[in-house]
Amino acid sequence: MNEREKLYLAHLDKLAGEGRRLVASDDGEDPEISLVVFDGVPDDGELTAFSYGLSLYDHKEWVGGKPELIISVRSSDDAWALAMGECIRAGGAHNLFSLGSVIDFKVQISDESEMSAFLVFSNSVLDDGDEVVRLGNERINLIQLYPVHASEIPVIRKIGAEAFFFDRDIDFNNVKRNPVDS
Repeated sequence: MNEREKLYLAHLDKLAGEGRRLVASDDGEDPEISLVVFDGVPDDGELTAFSYGLSLYDHKEWVGGKPELIISVRSSDDAWALAMGECIRAGGAHNLFSLGSVIDFKVQISDESEMSAFLVFSNSVLDDGDEVVRLGNERINLIQLYPVHASEIPVIRKIGAEAFFFDRDIDFNNVKRNPVDS
């Protein structure tokens, strides 16, 4: 483990406690994508996972820091964290993971839910300021993936991610919620 990884994990431990576990790691591809999972964070029955590896990609558009992803759901199914890792593996070289974008996974992510997509948006699980990780001179911005139904993708595109996120009173932590109509 290099110094960068140690600093990142220390930041996550400070945020979520030391009960982390690694769900997926190096599959021989470069860069290595790891998923750091905390069970019972922020509450019992919930799973919060962080990616490590997305910020190893280079995109000229990432001027205010490089992203890493976070997902927090009311579930104990690691499929949510693994799907986040697959989004990075499939798109890290060309996807900017811009706030407001939608990632259509195209298949049901977990047996417990019909959701098959993610909305990329500002984090709602961390306190202000905790979404920035300093790794020496490097800045990492933690951005969150929110599971959404495929039928919600056109709604997000029609009204915009911000209106969808803030004006619909959606419990994004609940992977068993009903889809939102227009």
